[in-house]
Amino acid sequence: MFLPRLSIPSLLATKTPLQCIQTRTAVSALRPRKTKFRKAFKGFFPVRIGGSLRGTGLYYGDFGMRVTEPGRLSDIQLEAARAAIRKVLKAEKDFKIFLTVFPHRPVTAKGAETRMGKGKGMVDYFATWVAHGKMLFEVKGVREDVAKEAFRVAGAGLPLLTEFVTRRQVDEVPARVLPHFVKERIRKYQEATNSGNSTPTHAPPQ
Repeated sequence: MFLPRLSIPSLLATKTPLQCIQTRTAVSALRPRKTKFRKAFKGFFPVRIGGSLRGTGLYYGDFGMRVTEPGRLSDIQLEAARAAIRKVLKAEKDFKIFLTVFPHRPVTAKGAETRMGKGKGMVDYFATWVAHGKMLFEVKGVREDVAKEAFRVAGAGLPLLTEFVTRRQVDEVPARVLPHFVKERIRKYQEATNSGNSTPTHAPPQ
């Protein structure tokens, strides 16, 4: 049987850039279909020092799983956690699982026994940095005891500590702690308003 010879450029032209990436781990479905840059810096997890509560509450479901420490989560770990949650909740009817984070940052690695230098390694997997208190998963349409067990099983396979959150606990969250400069802006705005100025110099922070 005669097989036509294909050159390397012709083979690469038939594949997308992500299909040409060398991987040494299991391939997960939680990967971006298109990236602006093929590789990225290592990065660091965000540190919330301004008192923001964005991404720490329940928005889609009744129960959630929230991390209690910052770190990095890979696409394989998130996919395994979602599969564990689905396995526990499969006996329930009309349940929904919401993943509130997505692994968008490519992580590179070099092969074993490779000398230093010679450029950056190939993309190995995709990951995401999460801050302290970030919500990872939310579920809806299940009982509280079933959701708690599902998140317990899923959290056992993650490298970060997690906690179980309910809608009742989110509603009881106290007001956020404002930084000192924000308190000063509010104080100056209140003083300008009480003094009778129609046009205060600084508007209150939103």
